[in-house]
Amino acid sequence: MRHGLVYTSEDRKFEGLVLDANIEENIALSSLKALASGGFVSRAKKCKLAQEASTHFTVRASSVLQVTGTLSGGNQQKVILGRATATNTAVIMLDEPTRGIDVGAKTQIYAHMVAMARAGAAVVMVSSELPELLGMSDRVLVMY
Repeated sequence: MRHGLVYTSEDRKFEGLVLDANIEENIALSSLKALASGGFVSRAKKCKLAQEASTHFTVRASSVLQVTGTLSGGNQQKVILGRATATNTAVIMLDEPTRGIDVGAKTQIYAHMVAMARAGAAVVMVSSELPELLGMSDRVLVMY
């Protein structure tokens, strides 16, 4: 993370999120050092970061204090992207970023991936869906 490399797991429920924690806590996980002052995490900074990420990725929730496990799969994935992009991201590796989510959320995630690439980040997407790879990629590498 210090070098700008971020990985998002394909298994959002067991490796990607703390489902019992709220959106704010999940988004802040990768940025705790930046949010801390004197060894304590600033509640105001954490809330601001979560609000900005939630708004940017259009997470549909009652507030950033909503428990992440109660969100739809697409909104959970957006929380993961919010956390991943909250750090200084130069390379982001997205492992199956659209698995198990609805078409509307997929479209939004694709748009964010394109925006990240246009902003200068290297976006590496791992996917088992060939149409998705062909539609989103500049280059495709097949590994077996």
